[in-house]
Amino acid sequence: MIAFGPATEWNPLIAHAEFFSLIDWDPAVPKMLRQSAQAGDWQRTVRLLTKIAHGRPMSFAPNGDEHKQSLWSLHDLECPSRASGLISAWQAFPLKPASRRGTATGVRAIEMNGQRRQALRAGKQPGGPAGELAAAAEQWLLSAAESPAVLPLERLVLFEILRDAASQIRIDLAARLWRAALRISIAHLNGADRPRHDTRSLNDSGSELTRATLQSELMWQAGLLFAPVAGSAALRDRGRAHVWSLLSNSTDAAGVPAAGALPNLPAWMTSLVRARVWGRGFGQPLFSAAQEKRFRAIVDSIAKLCREDGKPGFVGGEANGLVRVWSTAAATFPARLQLTSPAARYLLSLDRGNNGAGTRIARAFRNGKRPNGTVQDDSVQPVFQSDESRLACLRSRWSTTADSVFVAHLGRFPSVELAIGGTALLAGDWEFDLRVDGQSVDTAEWNCVCWHSDDDGDYLELHSQAAETRIERQIFLSRTDGFALLAEAVSADGHSKIEITSRLPLAAGCASLAQTRTRECRLLRDGASARVFPLALNCSRVEGAPGRFGATEGRLTLEQGGVRGIYVPVVFDWNPVRRRSPAAWRRLTVAVGGAAVPSSEAAGFLLEVGRSKWLIYRSLASTLEPRSVLGQHTMYETMLGRFVRGNLEPIIQVEQATRKCE
Repeated sequence: MIAFGPATEWNPLIAHAEFFSLIDWDPAVPKMLRQSAQAGDWQRTVRLLTKIAHGRPMSFAPNGDEHKQSLWSLHDLECPSRASGLISAWQAFPLKPASRRGTATGVRAIEMNGQRRQALRAGKQPGGPAGELAAAAEQWLLSAAESPAVLPLERLVLFEILRDAASQIRIDLAARLWRAALRISIAHLNGADRPRHDTRSLNDSGSELTRATLQSELMWQAGLLFAPVAGSAALRDRGRAHVWSLLSNSTDAAGVPAAGALPNLPAWMTSLVRARVWGRGFGQPLFSAAQEKRFRAIVDSIAKLCREDGKPGFVGGEANGLVRVWSTAAATFPARLQLTSPAARYLLSLDRGNNGAGTRIARAFRNGKRPNGTVQDDSVQPVFQSDESRLACLRSRWSTTADSVFVAHLGRFPSVELAIGGTALLAGDWEFDLRVDGQSVDTAEWNCVCWHSDDDGDYLELHSQAAETRIERQIFLSRTDGFALLAEAVSADGHSKIEITSRLPLAAGCASLAQTRTRECRLLRDGASARVFPLALNCSRVEGAPGRFGATEGRLTLEQGGVRGIYVPVVFDWNPVRRRSPAAWRRLTVAVGGAAVPSSEAAGFLLEVGRSKWLIYRSLASTLEPRSVLGQHTMYETMLGRFVRGNLEPIIQVEQATRKCE
């Protein structure tokens, strides 16, 4: 008997009638299907299987093309030459609108004098898209029969054709495709490419996560498509369990993806979104209620990382239609959540060509409407920080033109992406060379020691301990004032000599323009512009400075030296009001009890750009007495503030040792 489970072999040349009579049917299949197969009526059997495979309507997709979700993976998966014709024909094949799915549309039953007659629709006539699809399918069947393996992309397309278009092609061709797909599914299930149970190492291997997720998705799809075959329920359960295991091991409890899984996030999330849509279409939820909540949290995290083209931070290459993947995920959320969740609304807005839910929701809110009494929750900022995932998102607002800084601290050097107005200026590893008393120092693991987010902005502080040397990095992004602070603090024991060369990675296509009078430089890319101020170096180029700053080999390089402790802050300013304003900065005197404190113990700086003034202070050694800097008395370890009408308004204050932020 033919079924999922034990290894099954059958002669591929046997007639359709014999083949379907050999299938071990699931106990829950309709009696009519079982009787047709046993009676050798293979045509009726195929029609019934086609009707079952149609699933139920997917009302969130407004047009047929959006159902071709197998093509989402066209740019990520290997496409053999034998499948190119089939894929091209499937791309050109028109599907019925979503509202009409769920019925056997290809065949119309007509009762005439007690005789049942089948009337072919125009889609079945020779020629046209249906004829091209049939010819391509015939050619693919011949080629696949001679191939030892069928690749995942081929299986995705084949399953989708059987689900959505089997009723619109010849009955004998539909039978052959159904048989081939079942044979391939059973062969792969019993083969060596089944998903792994042990996913503990997936945070360290994004490519392995992608492969395992894809295999789990194919297992899930086969279990749904071949639901009438015995063993399919167990297959679905296994696929569902594998998917959840992979999902839970690649994200934290709040749904933040692991930093190691980010480069391959589009590929494995595409499989998850597609598998979830398949489950909805067949009335078989992929996730339990608790698991669904986790999935929505993941989509929420991805929305915070997404730019206008749908590509999340730290993802290279082209976007290749990712907005459709994310908007589909958001469109399958409950209607009320689509209206109230800022993340769902943002993802739906990315797909501007969508005539469905995204456009309807955007239009409703532009008109000031609140369907069903819902209220937008605009208090939720698009930010997060995860110790477990080693990932942080600093972002100014829910908009494609938002300012953002993404930070991943999984490897030896933290990775950073800084974007202004949605255009990335920095992207890559924030590297540095550190020498203490002439000896090179390697960093240890980076950990987040302080995180704070409020209406002023987002603040992140990372810490790494290397022997007796403490390295800390600070990142602050203003939510309203168009500037960011990236700083490094290094402290060593005794009177050790410290030398540091820090390299901030420029995004591809980003140009740097150095100023002639000051050590300021300007970054330019795709119409975006930012001024960069290295505060630890003297402002004027005429004055000497213990270091250098400039762009070399695609990086902003800052060299700095000191004894026992140094603080190296760099400010990026892109506020259009200050674009042409004169800028100046200077080091401030820090004192305690009337005596100056050496720069190895504390450092303060004043930055002036036009009428705007900021105070930046950092303590490098603990103190039992308040220190004074520019008239301010403070016990804080870090203080960032702006002057408003002569008074200092604190933006960030970090207490000593405890790293408590205010």
